[in-house]
Amino acid sequence: MPEILTKYPDTVIKLLNESGAKCGADIPRQILISCPPERFCSLPTGELCIYGLDEVREMTQMKPMEVIKASGKSLLSSPEVIITVLFIFVAGALFGNFFSRRKK
Repeated sequence: MPEILTKYPDTVIKLLNESGAKCGADIPRQILISCPPERFCSLPTGELCIYGLDEVREMTQMKPMEVIKASGKSLLSSPEVIITVLFIFVAGALFGNFFSRRKK
């Protein structure tokens, strides 16, 4: 049965409830037994577990690294990471230059 990863899990659960799904802690589970009770929904055709972005580590069918790979973006393509690496490189070069002059 599927696990769903969404930015708005409460909205998805609300929509599922309004569509006839049964969601919540008091619903019996047959397959998704590790799904947090407040994130579990049952439909006549199967079960769903709805996770928020901050809960990706709790998912059993998907790992965080798979989500990163599926996004098509590399961690190194992030502007923040590139700026941080350049800053550390420049700081290290200046620091090394300062101490090499001091020993002479």
